Amino acid sequence: MNTDSIPKTSFYRCTQIFKGKGLLSFFILTLSFLFSLTVYAEAQTITLKSLINNPGKYDGKMVSFEAEAIGDPLGGRKGIWFNVQSGKYNMGIFVKNKDLINQISHWGSYKERGDLIKSEGIFYKNCSVHGGRDLHLVSLEIVEKGGIRDLKAAEGKKRFALFSFVIFLTLGCIYLIKIRLWQQK
Repeated sequence: MNTDSIPKTSFYRCTQIFKGKGLLSFFILTLSFLFSLTVYAEAQTITLKSLINNPGKYDGKMVSFEAEAIGDPLGGRKGIWFNVQSGKYNMGIFVKNKDLINQISHWGSYKERGDLIKSEGIFYKNCSVHGGRDLHLVSLEIVEKGGIRDLKAAEGKKRFALFSFVIFLTLGCIYLIKIRLWQQK
């Protein structure tokens, strides 16, 4: 057989290298297949919006997303619950190991912006243990630290409040004067 007409692709070269070495080829092929499975088992990085809008697509799968830690964690005998929020979407996260959430220093509220965290875990559309949609946390990473919110009122709102106060004070005084005049008659 004339091999000059066969294109010298990388696959062809690999078959020529392992020609007559069937056991070695099988071993390398098996390792490659197993490695590809471990790469596929990594968490899919998605948005919380995508997770909430397509729960069936991710049910029982390892997922990863970024969101702000909000509220206060709720402890129980079997684990801890806490909430995360991204935009208008929020979700409860269950964690067995309390040490995972000890690294969160800021919990979102009106006065405080919570830590932005990357949560990785198994998502359940209808968790048989907890009876609803949740994420069973496997790992957590702080992406950005939170902090105290700067709660200053806008200048326009301050002027409007002052203007309204003056108007209502004036109307109140006029009303009281009018009542006194009616009582004197």
